[in-house]
Amino acid sequence: MSQRDYRILIGTAGWQHPEWGNEVFYPEDLPKDWYLSFYSNEFPVVLVTAQQWSDVSTTEQIVDEMIEQASEGFKCVFELNLAEQESIQTRLALLQKIENTLSGLLVQANHSLISDEKSREQLADLSKRFNVCLDLNGEVANESLTAFCEQHAISLCWRGEQQQVLPDNARLWLARCNSNEEDKAVVQCLKRSIAEQLKLETPSREHVLIIDGSPPSIEVTRNANIMLDIM
Repeated sequence: MSQRDYRILIGTAGWQHPEWGNEVFYPEDLPKDWYLSFYSNEFPVVLVTAQQWSDVSTTEQIVDEMIEQASEGFKCVFELNLAEQESIQTRLALLQKIENTLSGLLVQANHSLISDEKSREQLADLSKRFNVCLDLNGEVANESLTAFCEQHAISLCWRGEQQQVLPDNARLWLARCNSNEEDKAVVQCLKRSIAEQLKLETPSREHVLIIDGSPPSIEVTRNANIMLDIM
């Protein structure tokens, strides 16, 4: 698996879902410690959710798993909640060990948080150290935030419908699709997201589509990769 094989990296939010056991996705006799190895052999990217690396010890464990198990060319995006500051600098420093695997950060925030000067400074600093995509959880970016994103090469996570904020020099653009919605809505979301990613792709930017859900659907994720091949 190499980065060049994929115009869009398609994967899921998390890989440690209990519902995926017992042959739903993971073989029954596969130790949980080797789930990432199995996952990375089928899908080229994963979103490490904010809950998965919420403290230093779990971050260290995930970084070690990425080093030991991720297949060649595999990528990851780490989700970061800007409102949660506990041990953040220590955890971010650990990500330097997987800089070749790390596509960037998906930063969770909202307008009220981003309007705070300290939060803007923190986000600007993150954009100097990592590729950053900002997720407003469906909120529409105002003119001030759009200008800020343009200035700092920060893209805005896209969910298939809302406003696009994608600076030309942004190095990461991520779209999300909820696989737990009704079938027609999921298919439409996948089509829109893939078509838009392909239309706006550049060689210097990582394009990622993350399948969400409780848990994310393996079938939908596989279908998204098939859809990419035929579009």
